[in-house]
Amino acid sequence: MLVKMWVTLWMLLATAAGFAQTAPPVKLALIEGLSGANANGGEAVYRNILWAVERVNARGGVKLAGGAAVPMVLERYDSKGQTEEALSSLRAAIDSGARFILQGNSSATASALIEAVNKHNEREPGKRVVFLNYSAVDPALTNEKCSFEGKFYTFYGNALGAPAALGEAGVGKVLAVADWLPNVQGAASEAFYKSFRTRFPRADDDYVHMRMQLMVEALAQSVEAAAKANPAAAGMPDLQAVALELERARVSLGGQSGAMRASDHQFQQALVVGQMERQGAPGVRFDVEGSGFGFKVIKTLTSAQAEQATTCKMVRPL
Repeated sequence: MLVKMWVTLWMLLATAAGFAQTAPPVKLALIEGLSGANANGGEAVYRNILWAVERVNARGGVKLAGGAAVPMVLERYDSKGQTEEALSSLRAAIDSGARFILQGNSSATASALIEAVNKHNEREPGKRVVFLNYSAVDPALTNEKCSFEGKFYTFYGNALGAPAALGEAGVGKVLAVADWLPNVQGAASEAFYKSFRTRFPRADDDYVHMRMQLMVEALAQSVEAAAKANPAAAGMPDLQAVALELERARVSLGGQSGAMRASDHQFQQALVVGQMERQGAPGVRFDVEGSGFGFKVIKTLTSAQAEQATTCKMVRPL
């Protein structure tokens, strides 16, 4: 059975920001395993996307043509870790009016969703949807299965619960490669992390991903840019126009930045390598999930250094 849970916080934010409800909101659908063995991973993603959406709404939402602003709305769908459930969730999300589909915790599920999204967009070009992937890393997704409708965010961060499970055995031995780590130096990075921990103070909720925040920022920016480019069109801009804006999106947050590579829709950003150490060691101000262990940044790769070649042959709409 499909389980769908609605995020109602946006209504409070919309009221506080004084949104003029002249157009439908920008509706996002998160499809992840939110129950079962991998529920903690799905919930961690949900917190990240929720926080990103809250920040967009807190500053006034997404500005459309004519100066109107609408909130982002986040709906979450429980795939139970099963591809068939994810496909059922996709159909339900589209029927509910979602035009942006978010998923990433399974490459197999991502592949199936991409195929389904492509077929939907071919059948119903007037109701296109855009797929946003923040984690699924099978190389096929960004090479032979690349799609104009797919936006790919393909960096993994630290595993939930890993530092606590490894304990002292991991000190000085375990390396983590990520798009960002809490102990990245700089006031902006520190403020970003502290803001997340203020919003989600429980130790178990200490799992923030910069790439997910940049993804939502890029989406908001691209919707606004598409609306600005066609001021005569009221309401939500055409999804193809939004996708074209996403192709050239450049965003910055928390001292970090990145840009979309149009040739294959892979988001390019810096990578950092962190080495597991005890909290309090030089360069390890913050630990992970209250474990007493954190990751010291020992190497940073620029986006140019981290960039990988692609065999994607993008087919764009005429």
